[in-house]
Amino acid sequence: MTGAVDAAPARGEHQAASRAGGRTGNLAVAVVLLIVAATVVVQSLAIGEPGRPSDPGAGGYPIILAAVLAGLSLVLAFQRGGGERLPAGRAVGRVAGIVVAVVAYANAMLLTGYVLATAAFVAATAFLMGSRRPLPVAVLAVAVAVGMYYLFYVAFDVSLPRGNVERLIS
Repeated sequence: MTGAVDAAPARGEHQAASRAGGRTGNLAVAVVLLIVAATVVVQSLAIGEPGRPSDPGAGGYPIILAAVLAGLSLVLAFQRGGGERLPAGRAVGRVAGIVVAVVAYANAMLLTGYVLATAAFVAATAFLMGSRRPLPVAVLAVAVAVGMYYLFYVAFDVSLPRGNVERLIS
């Protein structure tokens, strides 16, 4: 009987600690997303002025998306409730791995072209998220990379970094 009475305060303390940890997670993510939004705005403004009033230009759409991201970040920062806890243990390695993969992807794209960099990024991300079946991961990586290349390059007429693979398929 005393065990049940003693357990109740511990459970309440755990829930309060969980809510505090979740609030910290929300604030940390909100700050990171606000930094990303600010970086997008600064980089987009460096692109130049739009050609016509009805055309936001090459930097216009990223600025619109950055404004939406900033707004959602503020909503997340001021959200009531527990929120999500910051990753711990093995999850920290996954998060760090994804961050490294994104940075490597951005740098590799200029060296290898869009298709190879995107295929490697998709495969690395799938591996980091727990997929251990190489054939489906390889098929997915190639399909996403080539599909997105054709979507943007052919359908939307957007120039993407070109490497040897892009020269072969276009």
